Amino acid sequence: MSLIGYVDNAEALTYIQQRYDVTITQTELDRALYQAFDKIELINVRYSRKEENSSNNNFPRTCENEVPANVKQAQMLEAYEIATGKDKDVQAINKGIKSRGISDMSYSYEKALKVGDTTFSNIQAAKIMQMYERKTFGQRINNGY
Repeated sequence: MSLIGYVDNAEALTYIQQRYDVTITQTELDRALYQAFDKIELINVRYSRKEENSSNNNFPRTCENEVPANVKQAQMLEAYEIATGKDKDVQAINKGIKSRGISDMSYSYEKALKVGDTTFSNIQAAKIMQMYERKTFGQRINNGY
């Protein structure tokens, strides 16, 4: 049992197995947790400890004592999508593909999966991380989060 990013890998395996009918090896899950963590770290987070020192992680932020539970949940949800191979849309989006068509049917890729320049596989994980995203690069305004 080891901490990968913000989540213990045993905790993540239990979380996924309790919610989804899927078999994932520990190696697949570990790889996916690292990838999900990397995505979270690419987001420009408000009040991130990276502002003080670039070797720090985004969470916990300067206004927090511990990593928020929903950030851990976002990492586990994103890792689930990656580990089960459900990130095909993200691969297409990252290549610049906006839609695809088959005969008379077309499919547009979801822009809601993007947080800044980072594209998530899981819509719920993306929505969670959008709450923490810094929208501007200006000065902070009166302790607003």
